[in-house]
Amino acid sequence: MKILLVRCLEKNRPDMPMRETNVTGVYPPLGLAYIATVLKKAGYEVRILDVHALGLSDIELKDTIKASGSDLVGLTATTLFWPKVIKTAKIIRGVLPHSLIVVGGPQLTAYPKESVSFDFIDMGVYGEGEETTLEIVRKYDQGKNLSNIKGTVVKRDGGIILNPPRPMIEDLDKVPFPAIELLPYERYRSLATAQPFFTMITGRGCPYHCAYCSQIYFGKRVRQRSARNVVDEMELYVSEYKAKELIIFDDVFTLDKKRTLEICDLIKERDLNFKWNIRTRVDIIDEEMLIRLKGAGCYCLHMGIESGSQRILNLMRKEITIKQIEEAFKLVKSLGIQTRGYFMLGYPGESLKTIKETIEFSRKLGLDWASYTITIPHPRTEIYDLALKGGYLKSDYWREYT
Repeated sequence: MKILLVRCLEKNRPDMPMRETNVTGVYPPLGLAYIATVLKKAGYEVRILDVHALGLSDIELKDTIKASGSDLVGLTATTLFWPKVIKTAKIIRGVLPHSLIVVGGPQLTAYPKESVSFDFIDMGVYGEGEETTLEIVRKYDQGKNLSNIKGTVVKRDGGIILNPPRPMIEDLDKVPFPAIELLPYERYRSLATAQPFFTMITGRGCPYHCAYCSQIYFGKRVRQRSARNVVDEMELYVSEYKAKELIIFDDVFTLDKKRTLEICDLIKERDLNFKWNIRTRVDIIDEEMLIRLKGAGCYCLHMGIESGSQRILNLMRKEITIKQIEEAFKLVKSLGIQTRGYFMLGYPGESLKTIKETIEFSRKLGLDWASYTITIPHPRTEIYDLALKGGYLKSDYWREYT
């Protein structure tokens, strides 16, 4: 049985410039790599096609898909580039008419039934994909019924059925490391990051309640890999793949101070020499932690500041203060650690005055990098619901878009 996992071109129009994901680069699709490694471990033949990194045209995509002769094709979907996923699925159906087409990712979790309403999409996976996809593959390979698998959206009796959710994976240490050998690493890039670099996720879930943030995929309950498991993966990239830098994409890496310090200690014990950067919050770092992080090679902190107005921060439910932000950046700067700050402009309730306050505030923090983005209400977020109820939006446009 041949399985192909596809990341689509993240470009909805021909005249659209190539999107730099997460502002500064094009990074590997770790979600697909995790699913691939689970399928490989179970003995299945699996490939990953990263259309975005390879920059394939529709004709090249069509030829590549046809040549793969895949029995099952899995697509990952974010909401923003859902139109491209639809187009790709239609291409796949045209060249592989008898293959099973399965779509997963954040978009399926946000709008599961709407997303599988297309004739050329057979079923969807919502929530964490590893265990659900493995069950689909096993049953499909054995010719068994696919209609009652937890965590799936299926077509049955002329309708679309949302099956019960699959429980979250409790012990993340049991999930094997992502199948990075299946990815075109020579095509990934990241501005101001040493090459070669690799990306990691060491935990899933975020306990905070920011009104603009979607928590539907991994949820609010935090599950973290053990320090030893994390450093084992780091050592693999540094020792075998000669990584010079690792990018940690956890929403909030430093939630557990004890684990954070243990990771730093293990890096030092194993004499691993590499740079790494993390994402965290201003209210859960302290001097001891920062000194240990720097000593272990962590040279840069990415932090969502979002606003220079306390009133707007309160509306965002950030649960931080202007004073905490100022003190945190003063401390980080004094220790010689680089900082990257992220800001949102045009949040509901903003005025020109608060936008100017944010820009001026950002200039005073001594940031090495500042990123400003226009506020967009994403699906299944508090501000999206408020915008609909308050009449700021005339319709549920994400649902219509789906």
